[in-house]
Amino acid sequence: MNTTTAAGIIAGPAARIVTTLALCTLAACGEKKPPAPPAAQQPAPTAQMTPEQLEAESSLSVKRGVITLTDASRRFRACSGNAESKLTDQTDGLLDRVYGELSSKPIYVEAYGERADNGDFALEEILYATANGIEGACAAPALRYELFARGNEPTWSVEITQDAMVMKQTGAPTEITFTSIDTADAEGTVTYKAGVDKHVLELTVTQQACHDTASGEYFGYAAAAKLDKQTFSGCARIGS
Repeated sequence: MNTTTAAGIIAGPAARIVTTLALCTLAACGEKKPPAPPAAQQPAPTAQMTPEQLEAESSLSVKRGVITLTDASRRFRACSGNAESKLTDQTDGLLDRVYGELSSKPIYVEAYGERADNGDFALEEILYATANGIEGACAAPALRYELFARGNEPTWSVEITQDAMVMKQTGAPTEITFTSIDTADAEGTVTYKAGVDKHVLELTVTQQACHDTASGEYFGYAAAAKLDKQTFSGCARIGS
């Protein structure tokens, strides 16, 4: 068990969380993800691309976009652009299941994947998906938390950033900020634990499909939290 600040645990791109937590699908299979192609082999970025767009093209970044499936085609449109790309599904059928569960219409996703030289997009892992307000979700700025967990009945959330872990709930105390966190991880699971004043928070995140009980949104991770003697259950989402 390590004692460190939140920044020490999960600093950097969201993809580092998956590495730290040993949640990458390839890692679970005992394989190593191939390194990104040398810069000379990658398409040269254009002067018109913003820093956010350049970051979105990184093979390690969370991709945000809209997926449309029809009998004739599978398409992906990145939030950073208007052009659709042919989509190749590498999720072993998960995409079809999630798409069907979300009413079989275009869905907004946050996912891992890579773009081929010909512009096609290979979908590797779905981190989050919803069919509600997809254009608004795509137009919104990328969320800058490292990890966000939430649940219902009662309503609660835990947000982890580079600087802190913040617990919010409907009952008192409504918000508590923790800045020094212990972590313990095993294959597919990580637990964050912290204390401040007389409060102790423990958050466990597991690589497991999870659906929000109120909205039906799909999450790639399940979450369980314990604040003092009260327990909570819900889903977790990796930030961009």
